[in-house]
Amino acid sequence: MSIISEVLELAGKARRMAVTAEVNDVLIDIQGKVIEAQKEHIETLGRCQKAEEELQRARDWRRRYVIKKTKGEHFVYVLKKSEADGDDAHWLCPNCSNDERRLTLQPINSAVKGSVARCTHCKTDFYMSEMVCFAEDMGSRPLSF
Repeated sequence: MSIISEVLELAGKARRMAVTAEVNDVLIDIQGKVIEAQKEHIETLGRCQKAEEELQRARDWRRRYVIKKTKGEHFVYVLKKSEADGDDAHWLCPNCSNDERRLTLQPINSAVKGSVARCTHCKTDFYMSEMVCFAEDMGSRPLSF
């Protein structure tokens, strides 16, 4: 082999090595971007799962309540004692609860006989003659509003 052939062969090897090194650098950059994208994807999946769980909890709130008919032909959501989980007995406004707002009826002063509870959001008044209690304590009788 001539010296010129050897030089050309070495030049070709050097060129291939340079191209390979450049390709490796690009591949390393690509791998870094893929890893970064995978991390973002995992974080997004986690946020999505958390949001789905919160949505499911928001949808499941009704399992804690039973709807009771009042003597005045109205309905209210009454907390089940078995689902109280430390919460005090309370009743929810049916209007706002159906709009995914869970607002307890708040007692207000009234000159009328009995008690009055008002929804703090829609301002609907509910006239009642018994104390707020859990659903199980009420039995099947209608509420006295």
